[in-house]
Amino acid sequence: KQWYQRRVRVSCGRSREEINKDWIWLTRNLIPVLETIEDPLGSAEFARAKIESLLAQHQPQGEESSKAAVKFQMTSDKFHKLFALTDDDKLVNYYSCSIWHGNFPKQGWLYLSLRHL
Repeated sequence: KQWYQRRVRVSCGRSREEINKDWIWLTRNLIPVLETIEDPLGSAEFARAKIESLLAQHQPQGEESSKAAVKFQMTSDKFHKLFALTDDDKLVNYYSCSIWHGNFPKQGWLYLSLRHL
């Protein structure tokens, strides 16, 4: 089974109307872009990143029920302080990275927000 054939939940709502609203948005805004991407891997990666971005943008404040959510919120706070960004520039994801400088790697973080990389 190819990894890009996995199912992903793209909507959750209390009524069929809420879910249909999300589906209509996807068919108007996301699917036309996905149809222009020839590589299935690139298409799936774009869709995942777009959905993560939307979730970050609309995530309610105070929703810290798990350790991962708490860690993400702490990282988001650090990100905003480090780069002096406004609260509306939500952190989408962050990645550990390194670069070789001479014979030694230097460890760092790559932050992806709604407006910055």
